[in-house]
Amino acid sequence: MTGDYSHRLPRTPFALSCAAVEGSEKSGADPTSRGVSESLREAVERTFSATTEAGERAQELLDEVTRRGRDAADTVSQRGQDAREAISQRGQGAQEASAGAAARLVEAIEGMRLATRDELRALETEIERLSKRVSDLESESKVES
Repeated sequence: MTGDYSHRLPRTPFALSCAAVEGSEKSGADPTSRGVSESLREAVERTFSATTEAGERAQELLDEVTRRGRDAADTVSQRGQDAREAISQRGQGAQEASAGAAARLVEAIEGMRLATRDELRALETEIERLSKRVSDLESESKVES
């Protein structure tokens, strides 16, 4: 029991060509009138043509993927550069603000005019001298009274 299994065969150009040759033999046409070699040559040419077309399409797809990849890389690179510039500008602004705050702090400290150790020692000496004078004056006042 032989059946037609052509529906199970792959539909490549070569398989279709072979099926055409086989079909012409079954239909009663004389394969030698057309020539088996001619049919086979046509089948091989169609196969190569389909392979070439598939290769060209694959190359087009590869070119498209490559172009999109380059575009994506350019976009990412530009975004990275923009981010670096923004961070640099923010850092520069923060540095300027910090320098301004430091200058204001120095001015405030200078404006407060804190005493040095020598000035404090001189004040202590003066306080001791004044304390002794007050004591002496108090002693004299007690003697007179």
